[in-house]
Amino acid sequence: MNGVIIQARTGSTRLPGKIFMDLNGKYSIQRILDGCCKTVYPNKIILAMPVEDGNVIKERIEKGELDKHIDDRFDLFIHNGDSSDLVDRFYLASRRFGLDTIIRITADCPMIEGFYLGIDEMVAKYMKEGQEGFMGNNLIVAQNPYPCGIDVEIFNYEMICWAKKHAKSNYDLEHCVPIFYSDMSPFKTMAFNNNRPNTMVSKRISDFSLDTVSDYKLLSRLTECYDKLKDLNKAIESVFVGDFDKTNMSKNFRN
Repeated sequence: MNGVIIQARTGSTRLPGKIFMDLNGKYSIQRILDGCCKTVYPNKIILAMPVEDGNVIKERIEKGELDKHIDDRFDLFIHNGDSSDLVDRFYLASRRFGLDTIIRITADCPMIEGFYLGIDEMVAKYMKEGQEGFMGNNLIVAQNPYPCGIDVEIFNYEMICWAKKHAKSNYDLEHCVPIFYSDMSPFKTMAFNNNRPNTMVSKRISDFSLDTVSDYKLLSRLTECYDKLKDLNKAIESVFVGDFDKTNMSKNFRN
């Protein structure tokens, strides 16, 4: 069984409560769930949160605030361990739901809503490759990457078990996947390149993750365009970027 695990929490140090920020009438987390629920290949869609944040989400689900943004594949996993230990969160969630293959999505990527076909393409390629090793579509592993902000990473259960045993540093525990492409990793690394020029997501913006107030201003314009056009590439092309930070290295990977 394969499944999407969305890692999320409300306690972001740079932009607290960002998963509930409004993006043209939807919570940021709603847009992520919408994108994941449009996919075909994933068998499960799991929102994995620390216990204090999971209870907040449970209350909103019970009030019906998120019902229309989830389908019958959805489950909420509440992690009782250290909120900074993502290795443990992914390990326990994948074990709880019997996942052989894990598709990792982060809660700072609301425009994953427009990248759901890319998720299916990645899963299909990973399955074709024997469901082994680490696959990513971002600038860390791909020579021709997709923009940061629609980061998708795929690995298998054997790998998260290995990480559970070998990840020791705070960095590895907090970021979960870098250990898979580190020098100590015994696993192969595969890139999912942005190599379809007629249908690729535009490179005009190299990083549109939701991480700062400036990001929020950009994404507010971008989601408004996307909702009108229903095409992420066209939406990106139509947005005035201004002085937005078009870095070649995602904020998520800066020291």
